[in-house]
Amino acid sequence: MKSTIAVSCIVPVYNVEEYLVEFMDSLVNQSLKNIEIICVDDASTDSSATILEEYKKRYGITILKNDTNQGAPAARNKGLKIATGEYIIFLDSDDFMHINMLEEMYTNCKMSDADMGICYIAEYDGKNIVQTGIKERNKQLITTFPIMGSSLKFDSIFQAITHSPCDKIIRRKILLDNKIEFQNLPCTNDVYYSYSSAICCSKIIYIERDLYFVRQNRRGSITSTWEGKKDFFCEAMDAIYEFMIKKEIKNICYKSFVEKTLINIYTSLMINSDSYKKETLSKLQNIYLKKWEILEAYSQKNLTAVQMQIVEIIMKNQEIIPYYEILFLCKYKQIISLLDEYHKKNKKIALWGVGKIGKIFVDVICSTQKNIDFIIDNDLEKQGQVVKGYEIKNWEAVKDEVDVILITNYAWVKDIKQQTKNTKEIMNIVSYLEIIC
Repeated sequence: MKSTIAVSCIVPVYNVEEYLVEFMDSLVNQSLKNIEIICVDDASTDSSATILEEYKKRYGITILKNDTNQGAPAARNKGLKIATGEYIIFLDSDDFMHINMLEEMYTNCKMSDADMGICYIAEYDGKNIVQTGIKERNKQLITTFPIMGSSLKFDSIFQAITHSPCDKIIRRKILLDNKIEFQNLPCTNDVYYSYSSAICCSKIIYIERDLYFVRQNRRGSITSTWEGKKDFFCEAMDAIYEFMIKKEIKNICYKSFVEKTLINIYTSLMINSDSYKKETLSKLQNIYLKKWEILEAYSQKNLTAVQMQIVEIIMKNQEIIPYYEILFLCKYKQIISLLDEYHKKNKKIALWGVGKIGKIFVDVICSTQKNIDFIIDNDLEKQGQVVKGYEIKNWEAVKDEVDVILITNYAWVKDIKQQTKNTKEIMNIVSYLEIIC
């Protein structure tokens, strides 16, 4: 018999009493009514279980209980086993949703006959919806990687989606037919789920709306207590590599896989502890880079300049320099060519922001000559300082002279558009190098 449930919503719950009512209200009041809600109480020690029971009485939600805390991946997998919906979504119980989220995602997937639908994620600071780089990044991905067609999708699948499961509904049949579950890892456990699922989809669509809201810096969350911990990105990508081989699609996805793997592993080496670096470098040098055939591609020079540099640093135990320094150094010629094109059109160029990445950009690109015209920063303490011969100015001082604004952070786009009244060309130089070049 065909399922009458449109979307099954699976929610692991553990000690989120402070946020659970707001989350549950956003879920039970969804405009799409033929949904099932499966909450997995992962042995909460606060009042979360009591709150769930109240929602069960009022709305008939399903509650599964764990006697001991087993973690989010086990809770999600437990919920998946009893789900009956045509589509599945996994949600985090400290976030919340737009009231039309599920209806918009489900309706668009049905109209397009899509196996997966992805919406925009916004962030919430406890008082306001915060404009971050997530939305701008997704818009860039949609423009650059048309993921509706399978041939193009596979070429760029690891760049075209993020690994969060909360912004995606996916046809349940895809998960069941391919035996896809969450890895039992303390963190990074959604990487395998999201990318393996996407690989198996014939059609993926984006719903270009802010529909899911992530709470920033929640006390006790993985991201807020990250310092000193390690991730399991190597283990996740290794499982995906084996999955690609099993599905006989490695050759189609391989370049995208390598790009995602090397950049993410390298950035994790930058931010994690020395013990993590030592352990991960050993695994990469002795197991993974060989198994994933990256060493072979390196020896044959079949990698990009950035990838070649990352592999060399890993294999030769060189200093872990900032990723963006590698990016700017390896793509120096492309950057200079871009800036020259602007100058040929008599356009004045300003770099907006001299934070960590902006400073690296100036150090690399303007080390020998002035390749830009101005540096702008909203930070009053930075204004008036001199960097590589440039005095840092505020926008009002140069607004009549600037034609093109270079930025290094997606999150700044909305604010800069407002300040400039959307009258200037804005170029995200990092996006240009990572995606376009």
